[in-house]
Amino acid sequence: MKGIWKGLIGLGTLLLGLALWIAGSIVEGIAELAGESSFLTRSVMGIGFFLIFFGPIFFWIILPLKDRWYESHPKRFIVAITPFVLFLLLIFGVVISGIIHEPQLPTYSFNTTIEGDKIVVDINRITEGDLPDDLSLKLTDPEGEQADFDFVSNSDLKDGKERVGLNLAYFGIPKAGNYTLIIKNIRDETIYREEIEVAPSKYSFSISIVDDEVYLTIKKTEAGSIPDTLKVALDEKEDTFSWWDAQEVEVTDEKTLTLKPKYGIGDFSKEYLVKVKDIYGNLIFNKTVVLKPKSMKLGESIVVNDIRITPISATYTEDTEHSGWFSRTEAKEGYIFLVIEFKGKNMGNYKSSAYDEALLRTTKGHFYDPTTYLSFSLQPEEEEIDYLTFEIPKDQKGVEIYFKIGEEERILQLQ
Repeated sequence: MKGIWKGLIGLGTLLLGLALWIAGSIVEGIAELAGESSFLTRSVMGIGFFLIFFGPIFFWIILPLKDRWYESHPKRFIVAITPFVLFLLLIFGVVISGIIHEPQLPTYSFNTTIEGDKIVVDINRITEGDLPDDLSLKLTDPEGEQADFDFVSNSDLKDGKERVGLNLAYFGIPKAGNYTLIIKNIRDETIYREEIEVAPSKYSFSISIVDDEVYLTIKKTEAGSIPDTLKVALDEKEDTFSWWDAQEVEVTDEKTLTLKPKYGIGDFSKEYLVKVKDIYGNLIFNKTVVLKPKSMKLGESIVVNDIRITPISATYTEDTEHSGWFSRTEAKEGYIFLVIEFKGKNMGNYKSSAYDEALLRTTKGHFYDPTTYLSFSLQPEEEEIDYLTFEIPKDQKGVEIYFKIGEEERILQLQ
């Protein structure tokens, strides 16, 4: 009867251990999904695991051997049970070790770089750990608002590496300043934090002027962390920044731009502003320049609409048929005519025309409009003479003439 009770007790111990181990495994498995491990569930599993071996060994083997051999053959009994006792001690040691050892999450190294309008995070798993892990990455802008978010699962890191790109801005241009990258593990513990500065490049500027052209040299002095597109404009001094006329420029090292007034100067000279704005719209360069049309002398030519136009001579006279007045060929009292003779020749293959607008500056700094204007309308290879006439006071002489024919502007030097 005793043997039956021992067998039942051993079976009950085995079943109890099995139940404890199964229940603990279920609870621990659920906890591991969240990256957690409970000391209590590990203890329950350990006790259950120990009881699974203890019940059968103690009640089914050791106690029956004791009843049979202990009194008659004590040494044989000790020799017989020693392996079982050692095995139970080994199992007990394994259980204690499992209870004490807290499962660890994997460990990582992180490296960040800025590529275009993104922060790229390279993730390398250093140790595998005992539990699966998921990572969350959050990037906040300089104002503390979330710029981007991403999630890396444990399966994404099966090869130990993963690359994640986080946008510096959902829309538009990234803000300048310090961005904050925070990486958390499955336990919502912060395992990495980095402040990343985002700033545009810095530049130096130099200018040279040749007549109606501005040569603007832009040199990058300090590389920024994001691509920077500059907007460059040449504006009349009283105008605002013309975004629609601005050039968009990306400078990798050094670049020289040629700037010209879009619609010509329209006078002997005019003040302009050379303006440069960065990607954020900040005005980083603003300089006043004075531009003037290219100069020419009598005998020199320009070509407009395939017509070569050459000023031949300048004559002062009180009487001319080229006065521009229908009924008057003589200058007014105290005045004199300045007559500029031009020759035009069509150098092209089709009929072409050219017309001018002009303004004379005299020795006293006064300005006079012409009484006649140039007008050429020529067939191919046809030549013609035309006159540009001014009526000015006798005590003055012409110094220079501004004229514009088509898109070409020149200042004709008379002295």
